[in-house]
Amino acid sequence: MKRNIEVEIEKIYKQFLDTKITEDPLMFVYRRTKNCDLARMFSYYYQGLCEGRNKEISPTLTIEYFLNQQKDWSFSVFGPNKRTDGILKHIQKECTEVKESPDDLLEWIDIIILAMDGFLRHGGGPNDLLPILNKKLEINKQRSWNIISDNLPIEHVNIEVIDKEKEAIK
Repeated sequence: MKRNIEVEIEKIYKQFLDTKITEDPLMFVYRRTKNCDLARMFSYYYQGLCEGRNKEISPTLTIEYFLNQQKDWSFSVFGPNKRTDGILKHIQKECTEVKESPDDLLEWIDIIILAMDGFLRHGGGPNDLLPILNKKLEINKQRSWNIISDNLPIEHVNIEVIDKEKEAIK
């Protein structure tokens, strides 16, 4: 069954095609709805159609939508506990699989999904992930890095940033 937002996007898509206007899809939707999120989702959806994508992906797939689905599924299958040790052991197992097949992107995705599951089980919410990831990226950009070898962990040199990092994420 389609969600209301999917029906709305399909309706807007038909209107967009009927107008035969070469207007930017984002502006087309925003002028009619005044809804920035809907305009953005439609723009991504339309861009994907133009590039031959979106045959399997819903026009409303966002990281927040995915995380809500992941959390609902994971909590219903594995229970609501934090599962810290179990998740970390599973990540270690997946790391071994990545080492054996480093070009298998699905093995990398397994690690990402497990990390997101841990994030959600330890208090992170679906709307928290991208802002926290962005804060962490900005912190990492400010750090100095001691690059020794491609086969060794790369550690940051600037220890003072750790305190800023903890404050920024709070």
